[in-house]
Amino acid sequence: MSKFFESDEFIALRRKWYAELKKKGFVDHEDEIDLKEYASSPVKRRDLKRKGVSLENQQEYYRLAGHFLYDHKFEAELEKTIWQYHAEGMSIRKMERKVGRKKSYISEIINRLAAKMKKRYKIGYNDRD
Repeated sequence: MSKFFESDEFIALRRKWYAELKKKGFVDHEDEIDLKEYASSPVKRRDLKRKGVSLENQQEYYRLAGHFLYDHKFEAELEKTIWQYHAEGMSIRKMERKVGRKKSYISEIINRLAAKMKKRYKIGYNDRD
C-alpha cells in the first residue's frame, strides 16, 4: 500500500491548490525536492554544475554565511552590510546600486570575508589546518 502523499487523490488535491495559489500570484521557491530560488538569486543547476558546486554545498555555504554575519567582528558597517547582502544571495550588480560602490570593491570585500569564514568554519581545509 502506498503512502497518502503518493496517492492519486493527494496529487489531484495538490494540483488544485497549487493552481489556486498561482492565480493569486504566489511564487513557490521550492519544488518537491529542492529550492528553485535562494533569496533573490535563482538557483540554476546548470550554473552550479559548470562551477562544480552541488546545490547542497551552496546551501551550506549560505547557511554559514548567515552565521558568520553574527559571529564575525566587522571592521566597518559598510563591510557588514555588503556581507549581509551577500549572505542573502543578492547579486553584486544589485549591491553596486544599493551601496554606491564598484563591483571590484564589493568583490574584494566578499572574497576576503569568504576566506575568513572558510577558515573559521574549516570549509575546504584539512583537519590539520
